[in-house]
Amino acid sequence: MWIVDSLIALVTSSIVALFGKESIERWETSPVMFSTNVIVFTLAFLVFLIKERTFPSFSWESSVVGIITGIAFIFLYKAYKASPNAGVPTSLRRLQAPLMAIAAMFIFGSPVTKKDILGHLLVVVGAVIIILGESKNNSKNNSKNNSKNTTNKQNTSTLVISMSIFVVLYTISLLWQTNITKKISISNFMVWNTSFYLIVPYILGVIKHNDINPFKYGMDKQVNAEKIKKYDIFYILLLGIFTYLYLFFQARALKGAPNPGNVKAILSGNILLSTLGGIYLFNEPQLSTIGWVGAGTITAGALTVAI
Repeated sequence: MWIVDSLIALVTSSIVALFGKESIERWETSPVMFSTNVIVFTLAFLVFLIKERTFPSFSWESSVVGIITGIAFIFLYKAYKASPNAGVPTSLRRLQAPLMAIAAMFIFGSPVTKKDILGHLLVVVGAVIIILGESKNNSKNNSKNNSKNTTNKQNTSTLVISMSIFVVLYTISLLWQTNITKKISISNFMVWNTSFYLIVPYILGVIKHNDINPFKYGMDKQVNAEKIKKYDIFYILLLGIFTYLYLFFQARALKGAPNPGNVKAILSGNILLSTLGGIYLFNEPQLSTIGWVGAGTITAGALTVAI
């Protein structure tokens, strides 16, 4: 069952990656995070009330994990903004799978089979191929223009640093989450996790804009406000719905998997889906030949763990 949950999370996470990148290119990061998670919190709270018919009991662990996750995703969105294609930060994110598998093995005594090890190795190799391939490709394309080349180097540095911080913080939060959901329901966890997650983007937005209205500065106080269209709000709505589905099925998979790192390894397959979606739905730049090889290698690693 955890494999089916992982595959559903794979598809929904690909959609989240696409709509997330498109949204933060038109909005600021803070209102995107806040608006999306208002939707996630609302859905989580309604689901809990319908299933349990009572108010969710407070969980301080879920709340702390929510704050850690909120800080982590600030860096993830920075990485998406610095990347030319949604598939690049998504591939870097896949390095979390082996890190989680190793940590779970030592912390929880979770088993790791030879097949799992092979799958994780393929994920790592594929991610490295994409990182090196795309960096080389971008440098080559901008070599005739020094200012663009300098900008590209800055973006690459921002991408790598932001993703490194994100992977470490998000790994901690997911491992802690796996332990929490063995004691309380997933719906209860999501209510308090999401409510405290909201605090991070809200505080950042208030500090930056000196305005306590979290929705106002998302529309009329950002640089490219005139470019925001009606469908941008629709993107936020879809982003919130699919984020809820992704988090719910990921939580169920993490709870049922023999090793939580295996769930993240299967989710590595979203690199191919998010890259193809970015290219054909939103006209994002193509990956280089080396980039496609890396995406294929990561997908092969995901399939190795899943099959």
